[in-house]
Amino acid sequence: MFNTEPTPEQREAARRRTENAALEQTLRAQYWRLKAEAERLYPDKVGRYEEHHFWPRYLGGRKNGPTYKLPAPYHQLITNAFREKHPYGRESPNEARVKEIMMEVYSEFPIPQLIGIPDP
Repeated sequence: MFNTEPTPEQREAARRRTENAALEQTLRAQYWRLKAEAERLYPDKVGRYEEHHFWPRYLGGRKNGPTYKLPAPYHQLITNAFREKHPYGRESPNEARVKEIMMEVYSEFPIPQLIGIPDP
């Protein structure tokens, strides 16, 4: 006999999909708001794009590590956030601290490609 009731696992998976979709929608709105703010703050960079190393090189990221093409004004906000958490010129933090810094920065400044916004 065919059971039309979802299993507890199926219910949980559906709940997680709904929760993830809501978070993604929130992050997309956050990105568009911050992108507009960045364009206001850095009008000379509007219309340009820059490659952003996901794991910043000055924090031990590889030269050939993954990068994302970002609008230059938004990239400047991300760079500023990293510099605020760990200024250039200081001794590199350990890997665990770098990961914490990355989580803090990317929670505030999401990478558009990772939240469903395609490359320009």
